Amino acid sequence: EACYARTREALLSLYRGYNRAFGILFGPMIVSWMELFFRGGLDRVSPLRLAPGIDIPVLIIHGEEDENFPLHHATRLRDHFPPGRAELFVAAGADHSSSSLSPLYPKVVEAFLDRYLSGHRVQTD
Repeated sequence: EACYARTREALLSLYRGYNRAFGILFGPMIVSWMELFFRGGLDRVSPLRLAPGIDIPVLIIHGEEDENFPLHHATRLRDHFPPGRAELFVAAGADHSSSSLSPLYPKVVEAFLDRYLSGHRVQTD
């Protein structure tokens, strides 16, 4: 829920969302220091780069009105999975943390789980 495609872009978006001036003035500097500290590793751990190697079904859930990570982050991430591997549910009117409040949320999650887990039983004692 509330996903992002590239770690660097996501951090910059978060800093701008926290405070526009802070995000514009200090965000790039902080991210650049992080790149140095992690030896350029931010890109290596970006979901966009990891998505092609995931070989299980994925349900991406995102709020339509998410200001921290705008919707284009989720569509970009979905598009980097192998064809048919990832589904995207966009919760209408939801912000960064309220996708699960959408009336469609439980139905979408249940349908996804039914599609991929039908016939599999979890044993409980």
